[in-house]
Amino acid sequence: MFGEEIRATKMTRRVCSFMAAVLLVPAFMWAPGRASASSTVTDVVLKGQEMVTSGVILKNYVSVITRGTTTARTTVRVLDINMDSPYAFLDVMSGEGGTITTTDSVRDMVKATGAVAGINGDVYSTSSSTEKSPIGGVISQGTILTSPTFISGMYSFAITNDNKPIIDLLTFEGSITAADGVSAFKLSGVNTNYYITEPNKANSMVDTMQMYTSAWASTSRGAGSSTTGGTIEVLVRNGVVEQISPLGQPLLMTPPVDGYILRAHGKAAAFVTNYLMVGDPITADARIVAAGADQTYSSANIKTMIGGHTILISDGKVSAFSRDISGVSGSSYRARTAIGYSKDEKHVFLVTADKATGSDGMSLAELQQVLIKLGAWKAINMDGGGSTQLVSRPLGQTNIQLTNVTENGNERQVVNGIGVYTSAPKGEPLGLAISGQDTVLLNEKVQYKITGYDTYYNPLIIDQNEVNWSSSSPLGTFQGGELMVTAKGTMTLVATVGNAVQEKTIKVAGRDDIASMTIIPTHTVLMNGTEIGLSVRVVLKNGKERVLPAKSFAWRTLGFGGQVSGDVLKVTQAGTQGGVLIADYDGFRTIQALSSGASKLIADFSTVDVAVSSAAYPEGELTANAAIINGLSGLAADNQATLLQYDMTLGTLGMVTKAAYLKFGLDPNGIAIEGQPQALSLNIMGDNSLNMLRAEIVDAAGTVKRIALAERIDWTGWKTIKADLTAQGLVYPISLNRIYVANPAEGQDERLAMGAIGIDDISFQYKIAAPAAPRNKVVLTLGKKEVLINGVKASLGTAPAPFTNKEGRTMVPVRFVTQALGGTIEWNQASQKVGVLRGTQLADMWVNQKTMIVDGKAVVSDAAPVLMGGTTMIPLRILSEYFQWKISYNPITKTVTLE
Repeated sequence: MFGEEIRATKMTRRVCSFMAAVLLVPAFMWAPGRASASSTVTDVVLKGQEMVTSGVILKNYVSVITRGTTTARTTVRVLDINMDSPYAFLDVMSGEGGTITTTDSVRDMVKATGAVAGINGDVYSTSSSTEKSPIGGVISQGTILTSPTFISGMYSFAITNDNKPIIDLLTFEGSITAADGVSAFKLSGVNTNYYITEPNKANSMVDTMQMYTSAWASTSRGAGSSTTGGTIEVLVRNGVVEQISPLGQPLLMTPPVDGYILRAHGKAAAFVTNYLMVGDPITADARIVAAGADQTYSSANIKTMIGGHTILISDGKVSAFSRDISGVSGSSYRARTAIGYSKDEKHVFLVTADKATGSDGMSLAELQQVLIKLGAWKAINMDGGGSTQLVSRPLGQTNIQLTNVTENGNERQVVNGIGVYTSAPKGEPLGLAISGQDTVLLNEKVQYKITGYDTYYNPLIIDQNEVNWSSSSPLGTFQGGELMVTAKGTMTLVATVGNAVQEKTIKVAGRDDIASMTIIPTHTVLMNGTEIGLSVRVVLKNGKERVLPAKSFAWRTLGFGGQVSGDVLKVTQAGTQGGVLIADYDGFRTIQALSSGASKLIADFSTVDVAVSSAAYPEGELTANAAIINGLSGLAADNQATLLQYDMTLGTLGMVTKAAYLKFGLDPNGIAIEGQPQALSLNIMGDNSLNMLRAEIVDAAGTVKRIALAERIDWTGWKTIKADLTAQGLVYPISLNRIYVANPAEGQDERLAMGAIGIDDISFQYKIAAPAAPRNKVVLTLGKKEVLINGVKASLGTAPAPFTNKEGRTMVPVRFVTQALGGTIEWNQASQKVGVLRGTQLADMWVNQKTMIVDGKAVVSDAAPVLMGGTTMIPLRILSEYFQWKISYNPITKTVTLE
């Protein structure tokens, strides 16, 4: 919802309402504006597409964006609906139960309405003082559910009765005519919240008459407008006035299915008093029409309509924004949703752009460029940020899946969306498909299932128990649709259903398929009894990336005692000199350095206490309170912890970062922390607010370092948080000044404004210095077996003397050189592999193979190791280029010095 909506009630999500934002921001801030054109969309690359149903294609793109000197890549997904299809059609999906004052996730809307795909829709009000309802108008199946508000520059998307798409400014007209057939009063809206009109800045409920139908699932109407005292409500059933409330006493009921409720204030209330009586037949006229005189369409010939935000594309060109875009973080790189259509009006595009890991989001100016490259002739912006959702039914499947990756990792409940539907009959079987990974790793369990679709690309119902599975190669075992891979290679998985057969080629990745492996530990300090969470990022040479659980690898510990069980390293003997952890997949190894450490408790508020206080920013505008409490949220009754409560509901939305601080000590810089801590740990009771959690450290240079403890507080209950300090560039000693909850200006509508967190057991972890690797110096001479080690003469023994091969590369005996420099050698006769381990460096090389693995990365040398008389000789360049060992050559004496 960005900054044009709010969500905030006590301990529930809240954002500033669109209407409140209008009240709080100066008028000039809302003038139409343009985002900075500092970036260029250089390409939009189609990565794949899939039929959803007849007439509907899901297309996946990657947009390549140049932003100054950097290149960004954003995943874009498009539902392309063929408007000439006799079966595919669009309609508006509303909140839970199909009402406009409730919310639901897009996935649940699609499921509830029988759609096959959908995206989120209009921006909406979620202020605690008003009902949740769309800002724009809604028409579903030809019925007006809400009317457009009188707010400038808010475009709508609609489909006419003859199936033509429209994007335009639409407005509302209506009236209520008394029984005399002459006396009438202007009707100002259908099922709308209180808001401030534009451009005249009037309270929408003052002196106006509003209609509420059964789509308004609330007993409250006009909340937040401060107009109840001057309001009369009229219950109308089947066109006849059934009840008129006393002034200032609204009807305590929801509108009926067979009628409506009129809310009349001021002049409108006077009209009711003077012209309406119980039992009178009255006439209601309500219609949505084009705002411009050059268009004649109205709700009479519109079957579907949904409100949106600014215009983006007009006549195939970038359009000036029709309203200020700061309220939707328009110049920031966020998740986006848009609707557009082609020049020939035969294709409607439902578009989302992701802001998530691996996808960089986009500004509205970038979105405009993308839409043009996608072929949009006209397009508008819809609700985005955390609201952006695209769901669809995979080909051949019946379940609805979230197709995009949401900005906050959750499926936000929104007020409406656009659903994609099909009326296609049951067709003949057309195809089968096997769903599941096409690249797998050894010892990985992968689930497969057979799906099918008919001639209209709708799913066939297939009993998985009737599927016969077989494979072309015995690379694993298959049972109940689950493949357990035990050998490398390529296999063809065959599924047979009756007379239908479908095949899928599966590649079992081996060492040669991997580009890199990186161990991902939750922290790197070894202490007895501690647990370190482990996973491994594997990048394949085909560009695919997987983060796999630790159980997929063989593990080895060196320098400390520990055991990897499941996905956790349990440290049993930390030692005092640190160590390394090695992960092995089919001979591809990677290494992670770990430091022996000790922990010091700074505060547990029970046995070790520090002075604490609270503060808020902006000061005087927000509130924060800290209190030390016994038995907080499940802790033992005698266990004290600090509770930090905050209220960020006041002040302007989206203008500044808001924060609630827990301050430590009386010194302005906080409490002094001795030594050189490498990590910080603490227990946090979360409030699921999605706010950020930070620690503020001041180092000896006076530099304030803000340490990320959690990008989102997305949990409740207690959780141990650990933060690595080694990458912060700290100048020791340091002080712990504050721990705080931050609600940044950008995306402020995405997070709770009120909440409370608990803080306990704050400690720092220290690294015990490990002895430095030996700094030996080795001098070799080409063609000679005599060497110098730290100035002492030695001999290569049975190893060949260093020599220059035919490519001009100097070859040296790897075992002798490595051991002389303080490393160790591992030799595998079966695979002809030599492993070099020195400190935290690890390399694996194979005889006569130029590809080698150095510190978890596959690299290619210009010369391969060779075996001579039982000794492995390697190119000297490997040691300098990949190990960063210092090497010098004296051409006069033909000596090589390594150190």
